[in-house]
Amino acid sequence: LPFPTMPSEPNKVVGMTLTPNNELINDAIVEIQAQDGRVVRAVKTNALGQFFITTPLDNGTYTVAVERDGHQFIPQQLVING
Repeated sequence: LPFPTMPSEPNKVVGMTLTPNNELINDAIVEIQAQDGRVVRAVKTNALGQFFITTPLDNGTYTVAVERDGHQFIPQQLVING
C-alpha cells in the first residue's frame, strides 16, 4: 500500500485509513483531539486514504478519531514527544 512519506519535522502526523481487509478509505474525516476533547487538527483523507498534518503538534497525548459513512473506527491514542 502507498503509505505516506515520513515527515521530516518532529510532531507532524501522517497516516492512512483502511478497512479490515486493507482497502483504502478516501474522504474520511480525521480529527486529532487534545486530552480535554478539543479538536486541535482536522483533515480529510485523499483518494489513497492518506492524511497529513502539516502543522506540528505540541508534545502530549492525543486521540485520533476517524469518521466515514458506512465505516466504524476505534479511536486511537497518540503520544507525541518530539
